[in-house]
Amino acid sequence: MSDEADMVRRFKPPIYAETKHGDRRWCLNLGDEEQALIARMLSELRALLTSADDDPDAPVAPMLQRLFPPAFLDDEEKEAEYQRLMREELVTSRVVQIDAVTEMLGPDAPKHLDEGNVIALMQSINAVRVVLGTLLDIGEDDEIDPGDEATPEHQLYGFLSWLLDWTVKSLG
Repeated sequence: MSDEADMVRRFKPPIYAETKHGDRRWCLNLGDEEQALIARMLSELRALLTSADDDPDAPVAPMLQRLFPPAFLDDEEKEAEYQRLMREELVTSRVVQIDAVTEMLGPDAPKHLDEGNVIALMQSINAVRVVLGTLLDIGEDDEIDPGDEATPEHQLYGFLSWLLDWTVKSLG
């Protein structure tokens, strides 16, 4: 067997589903450093969310704009009312999700995840990725310039995109 075929055979994705006794569960196959990195990024996102919630005009608010897109593009008054009514609930929902995922990545993390855990992980990874993409001025359909790929921020964006892709695949 060739070395390439042997490497393909041994590769385990960062997250994958398995069925045992009729129950589907997911295994997170990330090292301690990767889990710590994700937990740190989620902590930073949590801090951004809660600081922007304290002051909607704070400088971090533009970084969160893609997480909370406007509901009423053509009506500022309706948009302001929507934000007044919904923003706190939306932020709270994200924070609860971030806290749950951070707990999943901790030292006492469960060996297997259920579908709800995987969906929370997927949404949290995507939220960090969206904020980082906003910071890097990367749109959802933008191609990354190969010259930019060497920066740590772009590598992190690539890692999050890769992990998000595998997470979505695991749910299929």
